Amino acid sequence: MKRRHLAGVTDELWLEAVRLHDDASLAAQPIAQLQPAQQMAMLLHRVERYGALISRRAGREALSPTQAAQQVCLGADGRPDMVGALLLKVMSLYPPGSYVSLASNEVGIVLARGDHVRQPIVAALRNAQGMTMAEPRLRYTAQAQSAVRAALRPSEVSTDPPLAKLQELRSFLRSAQAVSPPAAPAANSAQAPATGTASGG
Repeated sequence: MKRRHLAGVTDELWLEAVRLHDDASLAAQPIAQLQPAQQMAMLLHRVERYGALISRRAGREALSPTQAAQQVCLGADGRPDMVGALLLKVMSLYPPGSYVSLASNEVGIVLARGDHVRQPIVAALRNAQGMTMAEPRLRYTAQAQSAVRAALRPSEVSTDPPLAKLQELRSFLRSAQAVSPPAAPAANSAQAPATGTASGG
């Protein structure tokens, strides 16, 4: 109890979920029959496992988000169970910060979730010829020409993301969404901040 107090944690439900989150027997039980702390523990276990799979470890490369989702969210029948469906809804198949290849042959990094789990908003980093773009460009993957072709492992992308420029694009998206509901523009050449020069693209 003293340790709990020192850690600033007083929520007994939260504490019980953390205590139980490595209990493998919970996965064999119908989630509807579990107590609230057990349900939270099952969710926490899935999230922890997902995070481990997309992180590089000694002797193992990080998996792509879709590879990790297949292992964590899908059941034996290839469909997400209740917990898996919840995780996919929250994280999407392509969470922000993950890399993807596009139908345009460009490679980019996900900036934000889109209206559908398979249609994130992406900043293109490499053009169709494999050259690093001088400036990242917004790509709305709801459009066929920029649809996501595949998720990529970090080890498959040699381009260092320009963090300051990506932050500008992220701020632009937030301000645009604050004005009106998110929607893909008529063309991928939508106006963005100064990061939107066509050089290299």
